Amino acid sequence: MESISGFFSMPETSFPDSPGALELINRSPGGWCEIWRGTRHGRFRVFKCLKEEHRGHPLYEEMLLKEFRIGFSLRHNNIVEYYDFISLPSLGHCIEMEWVDGSPLTPGRDSRRLALQICDALEYIHSKQVIHKDIKPANVLVTHNGRNVKLIDFGLADADDTILRTRAGTEGYAAPELLRQGGKVDARTDIYAFGKLLENLGLRSIGHRCMAANPARRPSIEAIRSSLERPVFRWWWILPVAAATIILAILVLLPGRTPSAPVSTPPPIPQQDTLATQPEDTAVTTVQEPPAATSAGASRHRREESPQKESAASQQTLDDIFREATELFE
Repeated sequence: MESISGFFSMPETSFPDSPGALELINRSPGGWCEIWRGTRHGRFRVFKCLKEEHRGHPLYEEMLLKEFRIGFSLRHNNIVEYYDFISLPSLGHCIEMEWVDGSPLTPGRDSRRLALQICDALEYIHSKQVIHKDIKPANVLVTHNGRNVKLIDFGLADADDTILRTRAGTEGYAAPELLRQGGKVDARTDIYAFGKLLENLGLRSIGHRCMAANPARRPSIEAIRSSLERPVFRWWWILPVAAATIILAILVLLPGRTPSAPVSTPPPIPQQDTLATQPEDTAVTTVQEPPAATSAGASRHRREESPQKESAASQQTLDDIFREATELFE
């Protein structure tokens, strides 16, 4: 076995309450660790150890211990709890941590609530100067009991007080600066991966802003939380209401018109034959009466003018209704 650097210190080998039968639950082909489940003090525990081919290798041993030190420094309801760093005969050095009875994050009706819990976890670790560097659905478990978030796997994380720093990330979630040689990695690197996760949850507008190529253009956790907490306007229910309102307005304001009754013109007044009753030499002055049709015509003109005014008023009311409906959709 190769010598171990001063960064690494051997844990105590004593294990007063040995775990029960160990069950392998995860062994990633491309990773350097494997995850086992056992029991201690009557409760399930997770034991994370190195793959057999990496056990005893100084670099991998240091990486395992670094994860324990970072994880053990964190205490948050939405972060998996790290209990101890132990040695087991069958597994070598192990991180003992909380067993989370849950499944990876997937879209659902409570996506916003879960996203807010991830905000809380990220805000907390960033306040501790810890960068996770591998935010993705597989590393965000949702408990079956209560559906609460548990952020897991700090194997690639870095902190200000750690000596060993590693390049990391998962394709599709890793920020450009994380993949770029010499790129500056900070809290905004986690924001980028969080944005991709938000897109997967259906929160595309918020996620798109988080995935800006320039880290300076990515929103802060506080801004993301504010967007997630903003009430969601569900406009779809307005469609039937607006349609019913418009139809009702048309029925009330524009009823079917009945044809106007024809205006009868009184027969002309017969004129007397004044020539027959007046002397021949007498001058006859005829006073012509105003035609009765003139009064009737004025009345008809007023009746024709009234529907035009009513139509204009009805059109104005409909315009107001359409304008209000448009403002609601906007």
